[in-house]
Amino acid sequence: MATYDFITMCKNVAQDAGLSGEINSVSGNVGDLGRVVRYVRESCLAIESRWGDWKFNYKSGYVTTLGAGLSTYSAPEDLHRWNKDRMYINGNKVPKHTVLEYHEFRGWPLQTVGTPAAVIIMPDNALMFFPAPDSESIFSADYYKMPAMLQENTDIPNIPQNYCPVVQAYALQAYAQYDASEELLVKAQQDISYWDALLENDQRPGGTYGDTAYGADLRISY
Repeated sequence: MATYDFITMCKNVAQDAGLSGEINSVSGNVGDLGRVVRYVRESCLAIESRWGDWKFNYKSGYVTTLGAGLSTYSAPEDLHRWNKDRMYINGNKVPKHTVLEYHEFRGWPLQTVGTPAAVIIMPDNALMFFPAPDSESIFSADYYKMPAMLQENTDIPNIPQNYCPVVQAYALQAYAQYDASEELLVKAQQDISYWDALLENDQRPGGTYGDTAYGADLRISY
């Protein structure tokens, strides 16, 4: 299977668009080649941000030790949002109704240390346990990671490799709209309809072959 890293996708889009010149690096490009690089980056980000529950953004197995008397813990660097239904303390499931957003927490009886009765998600996605645990405990959880921000030549999307042509199709659509090329636009939208349906059917919870996906509705600015 071909590796769809950042520079490979840029090269493919430039070739499909019939552009002269070559993209040898994702840095330092100007004109149409620079636009292609931007369109690929923005297309990847837009697709991966479309749904909050993409399977490919799901990450399990986060584990940290809660120290006695310590209430607040930083979020993993790649975290986008916690899965409130998959949190455990010492192997015991944290009831979902006790996992609160910061603005939902109004303060409970003044008990600073004990058995945590609530997990509060702070504005920066750090977690505050209330009250702070009175003994060392093990916290584990699942979460959805941040969409990929492609920067370097060899960066790859979170999107599974076999569906990465969808990124190229959206980037080509953006270029076709910029270039006012009806022929390219038709090709890009045909590719989007095909690859978007496959991606959504496989990577959305409950997706099944034959579900309808309206991927052509997503737009990248040009």
